[in-house]
Amino acid sequence: MKIIAILVLIFGVALAGGAIYFASTYFDEFERRMAQRGDTGPKMVNIVVAKNQLRYGAVLDGKDLRWQAWPEDALPQGAFTEAEALLGDKDAPKKDRMRVVLRQIEPGEPILEAKVSGFGARQRLAMQLAEGKRAFTIRVDSVSGVAGFINPGDRVDVLMIRNAGRGNLESNVVLQNVLVIAVDHDTNQEGHRPKNASTATVEVTPTEAQKLTLAQNLGRLSLTLRALDNHSSEGEAAPAPVDVRDLFGIQDAPTPAPQRERSSTSVTVRKAGEITGRLKFQDAE
Repeated sequence: MKIIAILVLIFGVALAGGAIYFASTYFDEFERRMAQRGDTGPKMVNIVVAKNQLRYGAVLDGKDLRWQAWPEDALPQGAFTEAEALLGDKDAPKKDRMRVVLRQIEPGEPILEAKVSGFGARQRLAMQLAEGKRAFTIRVDSVSGVAGFINPGDRVDVLMIRNAGRGNLESNVVLQNVLVIAVDHDTNQEGHRPKNASTATVEVTPTEAQKLTLAQNLGRLSLTLRALDNHSSEGEAAPAPVDVRDLFGIQDAPTPAPQRERSSTSVTVRKAGEITGRLKFQDAE
């Protein structure tokens, strides 16, 4: 019995020692691998990203760009890893290395080939239109254009004044909360100086463009500038039309009740077979 107990004890000690050895070996290998991973990490590469927000139609400029370290294994398709590949040869004419933003790019977002034009592109108004929208130009002057205080990026309501008949003029709100994308030929949203323009180009849907075409031929259009914090017309009912009577507080005269025509009876008078006359009698009401 003593020999069996001793053998069991020896076997238990050996088993415990083996478990400790294998555990120690495993953790040593794990720590070695983690140390190597910590020393190297994923391979990084520098790519060009936007420093500031780049709007539709903006011309790429080096001051709006910066370098950003990016994992090489997760490099976005079409990213630029060389400045010359994006901005062109600095010795070439500026017009030949101009690129235009085709889709809005947010700060920190990689510049991708699919979001910018090729070299030598020109800024066009069509690049600024949202999907499904149209550009429509409205004739304005210093009065109908809010004294030149409307700038690209502002939102306006479009009013129409028309002749409602019998010398009565009527004012109607045709569209509300419309985005202005250009004033004359200027699409720069950074300008704030008043400018007496002759046209204002707005972004509308195809149906709204039809309404403006009709309204421009029916009467005279004017613009009213909306506040910066009032750029949502959701749930906002269009004001009722206003005419000259509303301007001077004139009320319509009550319409008199129509008079009912009284019916009559006609009697023919004959004498000796000849008609000698006719008598007409009014029927009593």
